[in-house]
Amino acid sequence: MFKFCVFLTFCIAACYAAPEGGTYCGYTPDVIFQCLSSPHVVSPEVAGKCTGAAYESECDRLTCIFRESKWLKGAAVDK
Repeated sequence: MFKFCVFLTFCIAACYAAPEGGTYCGYTPDVIFQCLSSPHVVSPEVAGKCTGAAYESECDRLTCIFRESKWLKGAAVDK
């Protein structure tokens, strides 16, 4: 009976010691393409096609790169 009480106490302590909420990796920066610095898997030709005023945000620019690299399947990345 003593072992059971010790085990039960340990389980309760372990449950209440767990942190609240989920685990987060951090926020995604708004300028993710600049942070990636044109990664090596993206050819300079493709990155060159997706520059200019036509791409207002980094999201538009990344979408263009994924589309030109044929990584998009519908609206989802398929790579």
